[in-house]
Amino acid sequence: MKTAVEWLIDKHFGGIENCTADFKKHIEQAIEMEKKQQDELAIGFADWMICKAEKYNSYLCLIKDYKELLKIYKNEIK
Repeated sequence: MKTAVEWLIDKHFGGIENCTADFKKHIEQAIEMEKKQQDELAIGFADWMICKAEKYNSYLCLIKDYKELLKIYKNEIK
């Protein structure tokens, strides 16, 4: 799955290979930062799920869509 930065570069430049060396360096840093943020979100969500499952097991069983749970998690961490 592409990150938002990768998608943007593909859409507007036809790929990172079409960027200048200096710009490419900045793009690669942005991609790494974005991936790190995604990893941190996934780890935080997993920790949150474990904590909530222990406290509200019956409530979480009623929610069948992980997107709904992710939305609840994002609202709680704001």
